[in-house]
Amino acid sequence: MQTQQHKSWADVDLADLLGAFRKAKADCFFERSIYCAEIFSTYEQNIFDNLESLLADLHEGRAAEVLQRSRGRPRIFAKCLGTKQRRENTPQCFFSDAARAFERLQESHELTPEFRLVGAFDVEMHVLSGLWINLVGHKYDQRLRGHAFGSRVRRFGHTELRDRPRGDYQYDAVGSFEPYFQPYRAWRDRGIAAIRSALDEGEPVVALTLDFSSYYHNVDASFITSASFLSTIGLELSPWEIEFTEALVAALHAWGEEAARFIGGGAGRLQDQVGGLPIGLAAVRIMTNVLLYAFDERILDALAPVYYGRYVDDVFLVIRDSGRIRSTTELWDFIRQRAGDIFQEGATPGVIEVALPGGYQGRSRLMLKQEKQKVFFLRGQS
Repeated sequence: MQTQQHKSWADVDLADLLGAFRKAKADCFFERSIYCAEIFSTYEQNIFDNLESLLADLHEGRAAEVLQRSRGRPRIFAKCLGTKQRRENTPQCFFSDAARAFERLQESHELTPEFRLVGAFDVEMHVLSGLWINLVGHKYDQRLRGHAFGSRVRRFGHTELRDRPRGDYQYDAVGSFEPYFQPYRAWRDRGIAAIRSALDEGEPVVALTLDFSSYYHNVDASFITSASFLSTIGLELSPWEIEFTEALVAALHAWGEEAARFIGGGAGRLQDQVGGLPIGLAAVRIMTNVLLYAFDERILDALAPVYYGRYVDDVFLVIRDSGRIRSTTELWDFIRQRAGDIFQEGATPGVIEVALPGGYQGRSRLMLKQEKQKVFFLRGQS
């Protein structure tokens, strides 16, 4: 069932909030980076009173206030333990005892713990995030082409991922987004199939995989309602839709400022920090995905790739090999020559910074680390 076009907060009713709650609950269930089962369980025990209270706040024009009070605080989530071998040609030892194995690891490797910054939001924040997706966010998603695979909302008619027809948004589906595995597999397998097809035809190719470093935590959400961005993606929003989106962005910006202070160790370094967007809020997945719209378009237009696919911040690119490219340095020289100035040398060695076309990037910092890039020069059968 598709909801009516909303023109003000007065048009939002209890059915809208119930639908948003269902979406938010499912989205949080499938999000492994956060734990919020308990707060949803508690909220659900008195769900109608809670949603009616929220609805009263919205009808009285207090949406921005609700978003600010329910944004929670940044939290730390263990991601992984990075290892770097101290000496080459170190004999390998294996221990069945975990404590001894870790002692050996400490002796032979430099260990760097890595953490992920996540948002610990109240249920109301998740509900309004789901409401934004249902009423506004899915319109942003629709502007992306089929080359963007990850974090796509559920739509009718997606029976074949190969063609990815643009159907209507599924308001009544459980969860806002397509399940993870099938689009990820399609992103990967279609790239491999394109390589095989080119090689079968005797055409050499260069395959490149890369990802954006600390992507979520370097995105400034203010781009989402800028006139330059809306013009770039060809989207028109009503005044109320812009108001709703800006209220959500303001809450995310406040969260980002607090995260920047948390990262930087004090307000003195805040000006040079972008706390970015939190992992764990469904609306953020649409914002981070659609930010790279102009990046997708430039790659497709400038390089005419054999294959291009992006899974949120992971890129799989296959281009024809002229035979004159002999190294990754020459490959990037070729890409820069074709794609213009969107790829720039970063201040840090080994980092490529991306400047998006369209002038809407704002304070977002988009960085590609060469250490995470993999390049394959492929020719003939193997």
